Amino acid sequence: MNKATKAANMLVDTRNKAKREVEELRKRLETAVEYRVNAPEQALVDLEKLIRSNYYDTVVTEAQSIIKDIQDGHIEDDEQLSEALNNVAGESYWTCNNAAAKATVLVSDNNGDSIEQFGSDGLVEHSELHWLRLAYGAFRQDIVNELEKEGVDLNDPVAFNSSQSVPTEG
Repeated sequence: MNKATKAANMLVDTRNKAKREVEELRKRLETAVEYRVNAPEQALVDLEKLIRSNYYDTVVTEAQSIIKDIQDGHIEDDEQLSEALNNVAGESYWTCNNAAAKATVLVSDNNGDSIEQFGSDGLVEHSELHWLRLAYGAFRQDIVNELEKEGVDLNDPVAFNSSQSVPTEG
């Protein structure tokens, strides 16, 4: 092979290699752009999962506390149970902090429960949604649902099978 042919072959090889490298860079760039475009949405999904997990951990903890109060004889009838639910729901971070209340409404399976229980009066003040009231109803109902799941009869909490053990943290 003469020098001209070798040079031509080297040029073709270099050109093919450059095309492969450009194609690889293009693919990497597409991947990077796709990640930048889609990553914020995934970050929001991940954040919502984290908030939901923390929220429902609190719901379960509060329900277990009420079950312990029933077992210990501190709650003896449906009125005391209702009062305990109102106190827990009314004093929770998830219902007293405006940002947390918005998160509660976002992640709760009962985010419309305030309207169902108490009507829509008072949910809008000065042309703004009253997040704390919405969160209160949702949080309270989530605890009620957890209590029912554990076998507590809301009309007769004393009838709860006290032989059921309350899981301990650890």
